[in-house]
Formats: sequence, C-alpha cells, structure tokens
Amino acid sequence: MCDIDLSSVAAWTTTSGRTSSPSSCTGPIRAPTASFHAATRRWMSSGRVPARATLRLHRTLGATVGALLLALAVPTSAHATTGDFLYKTSTGQDAGLSDANSGIRINLPGTTAQEPGHSPQNFTVSTATVFAEQDGEGDTCTAMNPGTKLGEEREVGSVIFS
Repeated sequence: MCDIDLSSVAAWTTTSGRTSSPSSCTGPIRAPTASFHAATRRWMSSGRVPARATLRLHRTLGATVGALLLALAVPTSAHATTGDFLYKTSTGQDAGLSDANSGIRINLPGTTAQEPGHSPQNFTVSTATVFAEQDGEGDTCTAMNPGTKLGEEREVGSVIFS
C-alpha cells in the first residue's frame, strides 16, 4: 500500500485531469479515508485552486479563444439581395436574376456591349444600379429603387445591388 502526501497530488495531475501514482509507489492507492476528507476540506478552505479546476479553466478559455479566432478568420459570405431583377435580352427574351449577390458587378446573361438588354425591372429589396455596358463601364448608369420599372429605351448590360 502507498500513502499519498496531499501536498504533492497536483504534481501528479496529468493533462487529462487524472492523477497517477508516484514512481516510488509499488502498490495500489488506498481509498480515501476520513483523514483524507478532512485534509481535502482544509485544503479547499485555504483558497488554493484545485489542479483539476485550473485545467478546466484553461480548457474553457482555450476553447473560447479558439472559437473567437475561428469566427474572425472565416471569411463571411457575400450578402445577397432578396427578390428578382428582370430584364429583356438583346433578342427580346425575358431574363432575370434571382437572389443575386450584393456589392458585386454582375454582367447580365444574354447581353453584350454591342447588343445590350433593355426594360429592367427591380423586384428585389435592394437598390439596383444598372449600367448600359458590360462590366459597369460607360458613363450611363441609373439607380433603381425596389419596385422600379424602366422602359424599353433604357439599355442594360450589368448591374450592382446595394
């Protein structure tokens, strides 16, 4: 049997929170006795932090800091507008975008620099800035508030939602 000095138990605490017996102890560790419980009460009332509680605190803080760093490191996805943006292609076919990304220029399918689309209708919840040319080029742009419809005379090649 092996008697354990309570003052050195913290030194035997492993990273998993379990205690191991000292290398000089050859037999099993005895079950706690009344004197062990009394010593534990004295130790707890002394204000010293138990080794296991310290490990728990370190793990909790580590997990919290890790989660915070992960949340800050992960790039956020682009915000999308809700609703439909409709227009007619250069051939007069109905076309549109649904729930498009906000803040990026979108070249409208079915349009070219030589043959832009026309008749834009903004049924999104965002303001749409429409450009007559692809890639947001050119001097002509129009801001369309939600629910706005423009006629056939308004040419469109690209759009940005705010």
